[in-house]
Amino acid sequence: MRKTINQIIVKFMKFLGIKYCFGVPGSNMSLLDEINKSKKIKLILAKHEEGAGFMASGYSKSTGLPCSCFGSVGPGATNLVTSIAAAYYDSQPILVLSGQVSSSLKGRASFQESTGIGRTISQLKIFKEITGYAEVIEDEKKIIQILKKVYFTLNDHRPSPAYLEIPADVMQKEIDFEDNLFELFEKENKIRLKREIPIEKIKKISLELQKSKKPAILLGGGAIKHREAILKFINKSKIPVLTTLKGRGIISDDHKLSLGTIGLTGQKSANEYIKSGVDFLIVIGSSLSQFSTNNWSFNFHNTKIVRIDIKSRDITKNYKIDYLLQGDISEIISKLELTIKKQKKDYSGLIKKYRSKGYFNYPEMKANSTPLKPQTFIAELRKILPKDSIVCTESIAWVQRYFKIYKPRTQIVCTGFAPIGCSLGEAIGSKMGNKDRVVVSIQGDGGFQMTAMELMTASNYKIPIMAIVLNNGILGPIYHSQIKKYGKSFMTEFTNPSFDKLAESFNIRYYKISNKSEIKKQINKGLKSLKEKHPVLIEVMVAKEKWN
Repeated sequence: MRKTINQIIVKFMKFLGIKYCFGVPGSNMSLLDEINKSKKIKLILAKHEEGAGFMASGYSKSTGLPCSCFGSVGPGATNLVTSIAAAYYDSQPILVLSGQVSSSLKGRASFQESTGIGRTISQLKIFKEITGYAEVIEDEKKIIQILKKVYFTLNDHRPSPAYLEIPADVMQKEIDFEDNLFELFEKENKIRLKREIPIEKIKKISLELQKSKKPAILLGGGAIKHREAILKFINKSKIPVLTTLKGRGIISDDHKLSLGTIGLTGQKSANEYIKSGVDFLIVIGSSLSQFSTNNWSFNFHNTKIVRIDIKSRDITKNYKIDYLLQGDISEIISKLELTIKKQKKDYSGLIKKYRSKGYFNYPEMKANSTPLKPQTFIAELRKILPKDSIVCTESIAWVQRYFKIYKPRTQIVCTGFAPIGCSLGEAIGSKMGNKDRVVVSIQGDGGFQMTAMELMTASNYKIPIMAIVLNNGILGPIYHSQIKKYGKSFMTEFTNPSFDKLAESFNIRYYKISNKSEIKKQINKGLKSLKEKHPVLIEVMVAKEKWN
């Protein structure tokens, strides 16, 4: 059967299970017309392509499923760069679509040409640096082999965004196409990803674990998909558990074995325990990054480290790994769980001791005292929101230290590339993938102003998210770093707009919190508005509090 390149790409998107495509249309994106005609994939008009990329990322992070975004040729594509670079750091399966000038116009300095010929930028080269796979479809006959590589990239053990660039004339070209081709991709990918399980190495690890006096399990973001097997192993071994920021929710913060989150903004309970002389550390799905290891300050010279991961990441420059197990995490953990005897050691006293050093403790405040401490607000917010609420945040320190997480994929963050302004778009995408859940973005006022226009996207499509803005008139982390280093600040203080008027002009509900006594009342008003399908903006007047 003959099909156009547009029709094949849309069929491929449906095979991937993509339900939404976020972006801003341009002059040569006839592919969007084909997507729109399909009625299976909904097009969402963002206010800026960067926001569209964050929306796609929020959808994928909160669901574990692929999503899509697009930008037209030239500035439409380059506007996607920041959000797609962040998604690459965070291993998200996002199909990025872009137009390009017609083949006959290449090299002629045509309008918005971005082929890299002459004095034009190369979109393709840019996206090769920030995706797992990037290709321009110049020859329509190569579409199938290109889509196979896209499929492998999005469905890898460690997925990445994939970028497709399609010249305007190629979009309409036809080729012969067989309906079952994509099913063959799936079969081939399963064979490609198969790994042998190193049974003998697992037995050695099991023996060393049982000899350990002060062990720990560390869960990173790469472990989320394998939660069921990991929880079985944890409950049998009864070993104290720590998480990285991205691994939060794999084990509930209420679990009796949890010591919280390690790292620059982690709980004292977790950081103190891992620094206290852990002799056996099982690292699952984490690369032991600078953020997670508190600037690599953890001393593991006398610690045996087992690293279990889907795909190798180079961390030997920072820490010596005694045992490296690569492959399907669920399979490896299940085999390890079968080899260990039921744990007779009792670590409850140890866990209690380290929790007493600081486990979600926060400063108490009088009901009407101002300014409101952000720690107090975040802790009180946790008491009000449903346990399965999804929180998208850039105010990482406050949420990590004072907001308990009970389920995976309910704290959405960008800590690798760490762009400011990501949370609002990610909240919109998260809500599209979780329509029955409360979705909240928590941002400082500086980050909010970078992408505040995406509230209009929420308003246009009646996407009921709660956007919380912590208003203190500073770029907090930079402000406090400058005070510490120079004794003064510069370029970090600013005046905010009238958020009530902004909300009114965007046709969304607005509430304001100035002290502790107002938190419950105003948040509940916001929750009621969400049930009525209204987006909400909540302004919280907070102190210029230093987080560490």
